[in-house]
Amino acid sequence: MGVKTHYLVSYTGGGFFGWVVKLKSGPYSHSALLKPDKTHVVDVNWYHRLKIRHLAARKGSYELTPLQLDVEKVESFIKKYLDTPYDKKGVISFIVPWIKHDPRFFYCSEFMRDLIYGAGDYPELEAILNEPTAPTKLKNTVEQDVKGVT
Repeated sequence: MGVKTHYLVSYTGGGFFGWVVKLKSGPYSHSALLKPDKTHVVDVNWYHRLKIRHLAARKGSYELTPLQLDVEKVESFIKKYLDTPYDKKGVISFIVPWIKHDPRFFYCSEFMRDLIYGAGDYPELEAILNEPTAPTKLKNTVEQDVKGVT
């Protein structure tokens, strides 16, 4: 299958928890993976476990960053973690630092960080692998490596 262009979806909208994340970390409230078909999104959020669904966001409420990812590694990672619960403690730890996230679960940008690091060539991510990674930090870090990709 080889390498194909996937997309980091960085959402700007968001409800109460999106507002909290943006207040603490920048303009993006949520991260997901848009598959090469540009129809299916892989994400995990406050309301559902990790799953694949149709992209159903208003244009203008998200930005896309192209990613060159190994398709087999992406699919293997998704299969391994499909139906993993959302890490609500991890998100709350952005504003209440003494609450620690549960390493068995993911919050959106943590899932994306690990997937991109494991399926692509994005060495800048290594510096943030072991720290809380909000959507804005993930997008900014990935874009350091993406320059020149179309």
